[in-house]
Order: sequence, then structure tokens, then C-alpha cells
Amino acid sequence: MDKPIHPNLARIASSYDALILARRSGQISETDAYTRIKSLIAKDDFGVEWSISPETGEWRYRDKWGDYYYAPPPEYGMVSATPYDLQSGGTTYPRVTLYPVDANVAETEHTTPLAASDLKYGRLNVKYLYTTLIAAVIVCVVLYSTLTR
Repeated sequence: MDKPIHPNLARIASSYDALILARRSGQISETDAYTRIKSLIAKDDFGVEWSISPETGEWRYRDKWGDYYYAPPPEYGMVSATPYDLQSGGTTYPRVTLYPVDANVAETEHTTPLAASDLKYGRLNVKYLYTTLIAAVIVCVVLYSTLTR
């Protein structure tokens, strides 16, 4: 098994592997593979942009001035949902390994979203809000008048 890698970076590593295989099998041209590899970018937990160099195949990150530096990628981190994951229910990436965070969460009694009837106090009633605000204003006026005498 390969060395662990941040899940967001594992996604682009999987795409990189697929592009290299497609290039070697002749499915895409070298120029197309280069362009697609160059567009593979992911961020780690600190917002640092990582990519794989199309020329060398090595990991690199970009600093805030846009300069690239070659370095080993982070090994762990939080996975970020992509728009595709949210829209289609997600997909599997061969290099992404997800570890359970809290196995007991699935066994709790609230595994479905709460309905409005489950709320303890229900909806906020506007009538009571106005009554409370008027009472607070009256208390403030009375306190002000007694303190200024």
C-alpha cells in the first residue's frame, strides 16, 4: 500500500494516475494529458494549493505569491466535499482512505433530522415577542424616571 495522503490530494492523485494510463494506452494525446494534469489542483486543511507537476510527476505546492515549491504532500487531513459529491451521492477514488471518526454516532437515537414537532418549544410566536419587547421598554422607562429624580 502506498504512503497515506491527504484525502483531497488523493483525489487528484487518482485522476493523475488515470490520465497517465489513458496517455500510455493512446486514448488521449500528450498535449491533452499535460493540460488536464496541469488543471488538477486541491487544497489541504490550511488552504494551501497542491498539484502534481506535469513535467516531473512530483508533488508541489503554491505559495501566496504564486511560486511553486516541491515537497512531500500532507499525509492526513479532513476530506472536503466536491460539488460532484454533493450532487450525485459521491464517487469512490482508489487512493482515498476514510477512517471512522466516531462509530457510536450511527447508533444514537437521532439518526434522522428532527421534525418541527420534535422541537421542545416549537416556533417562536411573534405575539409573545412583541409583548416581551413592550414590557422591557416600560421597565426601562420606569427605571430611568426613578433614577433621574
